[in-house]
Amino acid sequence: MKKILYTILSILAIIYIGFLAVNVIIQKTAWAPDMGNFQAVFDFIVNFGGVAIIFAFAVVNFAGNPLKIVFFVLLIIAIIIYIIVMACPDVIYNLFS
Repeated sequence: MKKILYTILSILAIIYIGFLAVNVIIQKTAWAPDMGNFQAVFDFIVNFGGVAIIFAFAVVNFAGNPLKIVFFVLLIIAIIIYIIVMACPDVIYNLFS
């Protein structure tokens, strides 16, 4: 079962890298496709797709062992911090500047 999940997650990671590549192309060139409603979904995937894939890998890998549960909790805390930084970067910048 873990092999199937790891295979699916690996495919999702490859797709996510494709999204990142398209995002770099859009930002570095004058090409600005009209994505319509998909633009919000695209931005969400670019910003949080990697976090979701890492979280899914951790859920599959850390399940069952008490020490792994500690690492899983640390990962959840790191993800929460990442989301806070993405939501309000100015507050974090002012906090540490």
